[in-house]
Amino acid sequence: MALGRRVVGDDHPLIGRWQENPAQILLRTGDRGEALAEAEMALAAHERTLGTAHPWTRDSARACAQAFDALGRHAEATALRDRHAMA
Repeated sequence: MALGRRVVGDDHPLIGRWQENPAQILLRTGDRGEALAEAEMALAAHERTLGTAHPWTRDSARACAQAFDALGRHAEATALRDRHAMA
């Protein structure tokens, strides 16, 4: 990640993508809290660099919603899905 930041810079959309991938892995291995933290950083990066309608932003939003659900925070997951027009 540090190398990627040096190569593409902090405001490149790939930074968010690179944060989302570990979020998915952390979620699958049961580290829900850390998964949510990574997914939220990815979502913030994608919203900032790509806007809310981009597919990568939706992927990050989906990862956040999945982490919220895994943590039992269903209302937050639903609100995020609604905000990003996901079923």
